[in-house]
Amino acid sequence: DRVPALIRRPTFRELYDREKVMCGKFGGAVHDDGSLDPQGFLACNHSVFLFLPWHLLAGIRNRSLSDREGEVGRLRTDMEALSPHYPLPFLAGLFNSRTWATVLQGRAATSIAGRTQPNDYADQPIPVPDPALANAVGHAATAARVEGHALSTLLAAGWQRHPQGWRSPPSVAAGVQQAPFGIARTRWGLTIERPTSRCNTLRREGDTFISGKRVAARLPAGIDGAASDFLLRILQAQGANTLQVVEASTVPVPLRPQDAANAERALLAAERAALVREQVILERRAEIDDLVAPLFEAVPHPSMQLVSPAGPSVL
Repeated sequence: DRVPALIRRPTFRELYDREKVMCGKFGGAVHDDGSLDPQGFLACNHSVFLFLPWHLLAGIRNRSLSDREGEVGRLRTDMEALSPHYPLPFLAGLFNSRTWATVLQGRAATSIAGRTQPNDYADQPIPVPDPALANAVGHAATAARVEGHALSTLLAAGWQRHPQGWRSPPSVAAGVQQAPFGIARTRWGLTIERPTSRCNTLRREGDTFISGKRVAARLPAGIDGAASDFLLRILQAQGANTLQVVEASTVPVPLRPQDAANAERALLAAERAALVREQVILERRAEIDDLVAPLFEAVPHPSMQLVSPAGPSVL
């Protein structure tokens, strides 16, 4: 009756049921204010560090807090009074900045390259920010988090980030009539010349789909290029399957090339919007760097060449 339920139970529930900053061991921080998940505040395993200000734990008794109070050598009441001066959005922005990555690089307490420990954060003095500066950093960090969360949602929905940009899986508007590829291709007039061509090797050149140096399939002249690109998008999503396998499957394809063209244009617009979101994150990070860098000019920390923060940009 003890294993494994009690071993796997949360031993410090108050770390999860309230506002906090979450940091990955290998980089990347996010402010969890309860809006990132429909279920409320987030939980995590040992690969994520949680940072909570003392004032949000006022009245909570836990051995971890007592131990930390002894390590710091300050009264808990003093730390609870000081912690509101470090808003969590400000800390999230700071922890994602190039300035903080530079400071942290000289404090790594582990032999694993790029891996940090909680005390690498906790033992680094951070000047009390001016309220206006803290608000500006927090506002920029929140704006970046909103865009990053939107991009994370796209990744969860099957989008991919390639060097040339974002790529959406094929999808059509509600109400578009579709049929299995084997039926729809006859309506399109698509002829398959090499049934053994693998879908993930295909590329489009005009009205033909090429695999390697040979024609794999051909569309009638005059088909809207956007419709052809959407059909190619569908085929490439089938991975290593051959055209012969896809033709025998139930992969849905719009019956009308015009509907496929409309779908392709809508996806291209969505992909451009994703790039804009990414650019907003980069701009907000640059803004945060400019704001927080002066904070550490008079604070002892290793003199390092400025580095980029680790972790996914969507954070």
